[in-house]
Amino acid sequence: MTPSKNYRIREINLLPDTPSTLPDNDKILSGAYLMEVGINIASGKLQSLTSNIIEISEAR
Repeated sequence: MTPSKNYRIREINLLPDTPSTLPDNDKILSGAYLMEVGINIASGKLQSLTSNIIEISEAR
């Protein structure tokens, strides 16, 4: 990860027609932000026995 580049955050393990509950889903964030702050994975509704697969790719 490079501070000066931008990255798209996307949850990829969703069931069909199910929206993501991740606040940062499908957002583009800078590498500096991701290294200093991180990804918001909790929308205030944590559930037991759940998981999230998050893809981070360079935004172009």
